[in-house]
Amino acid sequence: MLFPVSLLQAQKIAQHDALTVEELQADLDVFLDVYDHHPGLHLYHTPKETDSVKAALQHLIQNGTSTEVFYTELLRALTFLGDGHTGISPGAVYGETFPGNRIIPFGFRILRDTVYISALKTGSYSECLFSRLLSVNGVDADSLLRHMYALTCADNQNHIFKQAFTERTFGRNLSYFFGATACYEMVCLSPAGDTIITQVNSVSKQDLPVSPSVPPLHSVIDSEHDLAILTINTFQYPLLVDAGTDFHSFLDKFFKKVRRKKIGHVVIDLRENYGGSSVLALSVFAYLSPEDFRYMDHSFTSLDGSESFARFTPYPDGHYPFFNTHDTTAAGNRLLVSNGEDSKEIFSANTIPFGPKKKLRDITANKYDRKLYVLTSGMTFSSASVLTAKCAERPNTTLIGEPTGSAAGVFCGGGFLYVSLPHSGFRVELPYMERHVALTDPDTDPHLPVMPDHWIDIHQADLMEGRDPV
Repeated sequence: MLFPVSLLQAQKIAQHDALTVEELQADLDVFLDVYDHHPGLHLYHTPKETDSVKAALQHLIQNGTSTEVFYTELLRALTFLGDGHTGISPGAVYGETFPGNRIIPFGFRILRDTVYISALKTGSYSECLFSRLLSVNGVDADSLLRHMYALTCADNQNHIFKQAFTERTFGRNLSYFFGATACYEMVCLSPAGDTIITQVNSVSKQDLPVSPSVPPLHSVIDSEHDLAILTINTFQYPLLVDAGTDFHSFLDKFFKKVRRKKIGHVVIDLRENYGGSSVLALSVFAYLSPEDFRYMDHSFTSLDGSESFARFTPYPDGHYPFFNTHDTTAAGNRLLVSNGEDSKEIFSANTIPFGPKKKLRDITANKYDRKLYVLTSGMTFSSASVLTAKCAERPNTTLIGEPTGSAAGVFCGGGFLYVSLPHSGFRVELPYMERHVALTDPDTDPHLPVMPDHWIDIHQADLMEGRDPV
């Protein structure tokens, strides 16, 4: 079959086998209906390739499988799409009983496909800090890493994004691989070259100390060095609201100070920004663009509200909220998205949509046209990656760091639909639209990440010294 079950599956605790073959087939039928309506289904693959994926899933059911393996293979099929906005979760039925309640109390960094222990979350095992991970429970780290990469969605299978995303989930996913055991045998190589073999007790997630919250927005203005740094860690409205942050007011005050102090070098740090609202991202670009601009180009959707899986969504009548905010017209077997709050043809460089009612605010007095530096990583994703792509076309702009997590000119997004499979309750998340960024440079490959002008890697010594090489 196209997606063979990993050998690591044999090490998992056998569970969740209550579903019959008929129930698994019914779930697969709904899943394949969703799959066929994914807006980016043929974005990176031919119809023949996607048909092979679907045939492999049918073969899996016909030859018998457990519910847990079924879940993993559905995830592999979604990963094959190459769309970082698409995924699946255990959902309400199995969410509490799937393995993963106990995790390894370490933070991990993945540097050039090598796993390092970068943080200790409980204060124990100090001898392991900054060491290189060699194996866990007899499985070498390279095998674990390849398995995680295989189950990590990324636009056009972007390896840099897989690396960045996986290091965030490495400790948690180890518990899935090994059935959330109480103890793990870990073999590490210390910075001094000594082999360390230690038994690490897993901990419940709720027993971990609460990590200090990272502010979604942060700025520093250094007049002495003619430098201002704006860190934007998210474009997600809920996170901004929870932090009590007024995004537009913060942004306007920052650029007002930059203008008043006549700062000539501005750094925008997007390395931790997974994206969110395109409206917020384009608001940032409005301060930076010297002229009126197009932000997004044409978009398509394959969702029309009449699909047979609509009854398994929160909108069983098919009245998706998407159609309340976007206009569509027929375009072959899809719908062309002709308008929406972030899909207009031209945006003014002097006004931005502001506040819940999207009132326009004049920003002419605080625009910035001098040197700009944008910091990026594999975690710079979705709307943050789109902002990076637009900044790359701006004069006096330099990109520094790693390639972004999303493709430069095409991705799937614009809101999400959640479909719960009828028997397992597994919840599939898929985006509404195949979106195209309005790129002006004909040499830019829209299917590849936004590439930095200066690619800077992080090394083990940087972790040990707490140094940010960027």
